[in-house]
Amino acid sequence: MPGNDWKHDPRIAQLDPVKLDCLTTLAARVQRLPKSELAAALMEAQEEAAKRNIQFSDAETELLIDIISTRMTPVERKRLQLMHSIARKMAARGS
Repeated sequence: MPGNDWKHDPRIAQLDPVKLDCLTTLAARVQRLPKSELAAALMEAQEEAAKRNIQFSDAETELLIDIISTRMTPVERKRLQLMHSIARKMAARGS
């Protein structure tokens, strides 16, 4: 997620301001991290959002992944999609 290009994506306008704040915080955090620590940061962000009773719909999550992965290589994009799939399975088990 280089720079703040994602903030100019017109699809972001549909997000609730609280959710946008979560995304902004996450973006700031992951910009400083090596790619090897991205998965852990995403899981931590998900836990923090859950503690604040913030839930992203499937459509919102897909939008975020699409925006996040725009400048990723195909391998990085595939890894992100795998992480998303694992997170969904974990969330389903927790329900």
